[in-house]
This record gives sequence, C-alpha cells and structure tokens, in this order.
Amino acid sequence: LSRLIQGWGIITCVFALIGIFIVMINVNGRQFGGRLLIMGIVAFISFVAMQDMDMHHYYLITPIMLIFIFVFG
Repeated sequence: LSRLIQGWGIITCVFALIGIFIVMINVNGRQFGGRLLIMGIVAFISFVAMQDMDMHHYYLITPIMLIFIFVFG
C-alpha cells in the first residue's frame, strides 16, 4: 500500500477515496461503485499473490482509480 501511495501520490489516493465515498452514498451509483471496488480489490489481491506489485504493474488498478477520481472531480 505504501508503494501505491508513493507511485501515485497522496493527493491522488485521497481523491480516489473521496470518489469511492461519493459513489457509495449515491443510491444510483452504489451498485456500479461496489462492483468496481470489488473488481479492483480482487485484481490487486490476485496479482500480489503471484508476484510483487511494481511501478509498471499499476495499470491493473489505474483505470479504477481514475473512474473514482473523475467521480470526485
């Protein structure tokens, strides 16, 4: 998790967390946001079970983070 924050920066991670919160409190977006969040968690856990997460492997989670950031913005 610390490598993730070092790679993207604390501001980006905070914006994504705020986006997750906004999606989860919105009744219309809760189902989509929940599925997207679960998909990101499963992708991350599945990947780190096989190999170490390095900077060039962030492409697995980047689209999910960007969607939540755009929801916030």
